[in-house]
Amino acid sequence: MTTEVVAIRKNTKPDEAVKLMWEKHIRHLPVVREDGQVDGIVEIRNLFHEKFEDLTQQLDSLESYIATDGIGG
Repeated sequence: MTTEVVAIRKNTKPDEAVKLMWEKHIRHLPVVREDGQVDGIVEIRNLFHEKFEDLTQQLDSLESYIATDGIGG
């Protein structure tokens, strides 16, 4: 645990949270409301899993496009 508590708001974008975690060398971030109460915890593992799923879908779409239409179509 660090002495300085680093937290994010619910509207923080996943890429921003990952960048913050990378820069601060932390794996968990509390998600806080306007009044400072904790709503939950975000884990870097969950963010990476979500990003991996997004990239996998993009890759599948590109492979499908190339296989059916190809370049020059």
